[in-house]
Parts: sequence; C-alpha cells; structure tokens
Amino acid sequence: PKPKAHCLILDVDHTLVHSVDMGDIEHQTEYGNLCAFDKMPHTELWNNHCIRLRPFAQRFIAKAGEMFQIAIFSKGKEGYVAKVRSMLDPDDQYITRVACVEDLDANGKKDFRKVTDLKAHNVIVLDDRIDWWPDEVRRIQALRYDYFAAAEVKKAIELATALPRDSDHYLPCVMRFLQAVLEKASTPPRRTLRSACDATFCQVLADVTICTWPRNEREESCAQGYGARVDDHITSNVHLVVVARGDVASVEQIKQAAPGMLAVSND
Repeated sequence: PKPKAHCLILDVDHTLVHSVDMGDIEHQTEYGNLCAFDKMPHTELWNNHCIRLRPFAQRFIAKAGEMFQIAIFSKGKEGYVAKVRSMLDPDDQYITRVACVEDLDANGKKDFRKVTDLKAHNVIVLDDRIDWWPDEVRRIQALRYDYFAAAEVKKAIELATALPRDSDHYLPCVMRFLQAVLEKASTPPRRTLRSACDATFCQVLADVTICTWPRNEREESCAQGYGARVDDHITSNVHLVVVARGDVASVEQIKQAAPGMLAVSND
C-alpha cells in the first residue's frame, strides 16, 4: 500500500487511557473492588495497574489508521506502553511506531522524529500536555481523561457498587475534526496538514464564544486568533469556559450550574 502522507501521534495517559497504580490504593476493600473491574469491557489489570480505555478508543485508532500513520508516544515505561498498545490495537494493524520514557530527549521532551520520518508540517499531535512537544509541530491539547478520579466512580469503588456509565464522547469529536482537516489537506488548493488544521480551527471556532476563569489574556488572544469570540463573564452566550490549570473544583461547579456549557481545565 502507498505510504500515508500524514502522521497522527497520540499520547497515552489521560488522552487514550486512564490508569490507576494499585500500589496507591490504601484500603484493601477498594483494592479488591478495583480487581473486580478486570472483568469489565476495555478495562484490564496489568502489573499492579488498572487500565481503562477511553470510550471509542479502539474505534478511533482503527478509523484514524485508515487516514494517517499512527504512532504513540508516552512518558510511561516500555512494558506499560506495550500493554496499552495491545489494548488499543489488538490485531496490531494500525499503530506503526511507539516511543516511551526511554525515548525522551535530554530535556525530558517528546521529539516527533522518534516516531515518524515526515516533516513537522505534516504531523499532528494529540496530547493532554502540549508543553512536552516542540512548537514546530501542530499540537492539539486533548481534553484530559480522568475516569477513576470522578467522585461518583470513587464512591462506586468504595461501596463495591456498579460503576457509573462512562459518558465521555471526546474521541468521536476529535475524529470528526481530523476528517475535516484531512479533507482540507487533500483537496485543491492542497495544503500542509498544519495549515489545514489551522483553517479547520478557524471554521470550528467561528461561532464559538469563550470565557477564561480567572481572566487569561494569553488564552483569549489565542482563541481570537482562530476567530472565536471572547466574553468577560460567564453568561448564557458562552459555549466554553477555560479555567486555571488543575482547578477541578471550578470545572465541576460550572458544569453543575450550566450543564450545557463545556468547562475545561487548562492543563
């Protein structure tokens, strides 16, 4: 088959999976309850870790693999990354190259050249920590996946009751975005993947109003650069609220006060 002209590099933890180190579980009851989750779909125990795939992760890999070279780059150790790869791509069809903590550069950063021979302008990275990547590559900051950290999941583990439904639909949204990007890159006038990604961002954000909490002029300026509108206050006109890094409490508070509004932490 003809080599694919574009590459999608994917992070693992908090992007495609959420993993819990069982050694951090202090209460024996909770440890036993987590062990029982090994029987759940898309959740496995491995080397004292409970690993859960993000919803639609396998389907996402398969679909993306038809369009892009697929590589994963994780700060996890080689054995752990190999296990996650086998969960994401059980038949070893789509993920062509893998890098892990041993492949980080001297500054502890991720270098896309470790997993692809393509130029930077034809590479897209999906990672919840874009600060680990060089600016020359187009980076998409993934909405952080923290299934086991949710209050209702913690309670279910403590009480040994059924886990709540995982309602995360982030990956299908990313897939639709990537399809739009690839269409722009593949049809006249032909563009690099980076410029196609920028054009798609502008198209998506043209009808979006954001608010930062607390005010963050850098984030607002970036959003305006892609065509989004910015509001000084959280109002009914706002579609997206970006809160300070790690401020999970504010994210949950906004979600409860305005269920139709998307609130994310700037991690």
